[in-house]
Amino acid sequence: MTDGWSEDAFRQRVLDRAEELGITLPQLFSEAGLSHDWLRHNATTRKIDTLEKLAKQLNWSLSEIMGYSMRIDSDLSALAFSAARRMMGKLPAWARTDENRVAAHATVYDLLIGLKEDRKLPEAREKREDLVAQYVQILVRAWEDRPAPTQKPEPVVKKRRLKATRPRLLVPGGG
Repeated sequence: MTDGWSEDAFRQRVLDRAEELGITLPQLFSEAGLSHDWLRHNATTRKIDTLEKLAKQLNWSLSEIMGYSMRIDSDLSALAFSAARRMMGKLPAWARTDENRVAAHATVYDLLIGLKEDRKLPEAREKREDLVAQYVQILVRAWEDRPAPTQKPEPVVKKRRLKATRPRLLVPGGG
């Protein structure tokens, strides 16, 4: 993960990924509908929709092409989704929300990735599933003591409408 945009790092990511996929840059840019010298353009000309086109050709998400995330382990993610689905079936109706499903997936996925990084994740799929089943039981038990909300909970992120502002030009000697 990066701390911000780096044009050099961006160029290197694209070059490395194209090489990994076994495609040339001209082929990549052509398939994405971009000019052959697009990578040489100044970063200030980069647009989100263009980055999305390029990301699609590289089999990446927008955040991956921008260098803000790592690729996920799809097998572990699938196991985490399955666990989240099972967990939702065991929760009270009021707790079966999309937010809780996403949180359950993220929690189980983080557990699995942590075990994998520590080299403690079982190799056998059955053992992984048993481990996840135990973890789901622990998470469900944690919900059993929660009382049902009496009113609709406040959203985690309050939506605010932002006003568009125009930049002010500063004129030397003026105000």
